Amino acid sequence: MGFLEQVSAALGTCIDVHESSIQANWKLVIENSLEGYHVPFVHRTSLAKSSEIQFSQDEKDSQDFMPETGHSAVHNHANEKWLQRWSRYQKDIGQWPFMFEHYVHQLVFPNLTVTSFLGYSFHVQHFRPLAHDLTSVHSSIYSTRFDGQSARGKVLMQSIQTENIGFTHQVFDEDKTACERTQRGSAQASRPSIPGEIIEQRVSDFRKTYHRLQKLK
Repeated sequence: MGFLEQVSAALGTCIDVHESSIQANWKLVIENSLEGYHVPFVHRTSLAKSSEIQFSQDEKDSQDFMPETGHSAVHNHANEKWLQRWSRYQKDIGQWPFMFEHYVHQLVFPNLTVTSFLGYSFHVQHFRPLAHDLTSVHSSIYSTRFDGQSARGKVLMQSIQTENIGFTHQVFDEDKTACERTQRGSAQASRPSIPGEIIEQRVSDFRKTYHRLQKLK
């Protein structure tokens, strides 16, 4: 079963819907989500801090997948010590349909992303161009379905979900500011940008796929 089929089968209740606009080109907004080197600078107090705790910092535990379709993905394995602490609550939290031990960011080319950590919730974002410098972002967070969850586990998961919603909104606001500043900077550029060979591989893959498909029209 493919990734999206597994996600679809695992989706439960929609726990948050958020729609906003970003004063930037839609491709710039998507490219922002495809590279991680901006995280320590843009998300110092949010994503960067949680990543250090929850994700493995070993380079071999982070893998990029870039098929010719453009549906690229990155998997980052969870920190082993964090997984050990998480396992203490597993009996109370229960089981869920699509369980894994990593963070995944999946681009459904060209303008949809699905992200999840461990598979107990899923964040779906749709990026829609409104103008050359304006993008509408529709964001939804879905919980999954749990089997064998105790009353204590339900309280724990509700707390985790509430924290995740606030965290997601904070990260979005930080990305929005970064994208709008980048858009203003790009408007003054005299030459097109060139993606880095290593840190922007998914950005480069996105651009190559986009240009290849544009030529087919």
